[in-house]
Amino acid sequence: MDYKWVALSVTTIGVFMSSLDSNIVVIGLPTILQKLNASIVHGIWIITGYALNDGYPAGLSSVAWLIYTAGSGFIIWGLQFSTVGSLFCALSRTGTQLVIFRFLQGGGAALLTANSVAIITDAFSQRRARHGFGYEMMAMNLGAIVGLTLGGIMIPTFGWQSIFLINIPIGIFGTVWVTLRLKEISVKPVGQKFDYAGAILFASFNDDSAGSGGRRPLFPPQ
Repeated sequence: MDYKWVALSVTTIGVFMSSLDSNIVVIGLPTILQKLNASIVHGIWIITGYALNDGYPAGLSSVAWLIYTAGSGFIIWGLQFSTVGSLFCALSRTGTQLVIFRFLQGGGAALLTANSVAIITDAFSQRRARHGFGYEMMAMNLGAIVGLTLGGIMIPTFGWQSIFLINIPIGIFGTVWVTLRLKEISVKPVGQKFDYAGAILFASFNDDSAGSGGRRPLFPPQ
């Protein structure tokens, strides 16, 4: 298989998983709150906490990935955090526990999605890179559609825990696939320093909103 398609499969798995997790809880949230005897405040943070943690670390992790690892490390960490976070979400016994583990899940999603642009840009030619980005956007939208659909089907059929357990085989497959097939980027940045201020500003003003299919300013202009 041509390496550009391998790289694209890695990024689409990450983007699909992130979008799926953002949306799969929406339909079944009332049931989850009822089963956990949780409040509406817990419900708000179950959704918002994931989206906030998915968006804010993205600016930091994307720069750090390029400068310090330039390989598959952050992607593997993202898959592992998302998979472990999903398992803990399914094992939650209170609304507070679920909120905490959704934050963990969102942090994994940030590591998965933030570096996809760099991977696609490196793997595809300049003329073909737009095709890779297009496929990635399709995966994001598909994840939102599948998440909303599966949430409505799986919760009454298999219980609310199933919407988190479904991530475990995806995460295991993704980790093995990335470990075996993803290469380091062709040219590593040399002599560059981490732009802490720029990364924090980027993350602060570009929050990844759940189900938005894109990014929007965390502090929009008035």
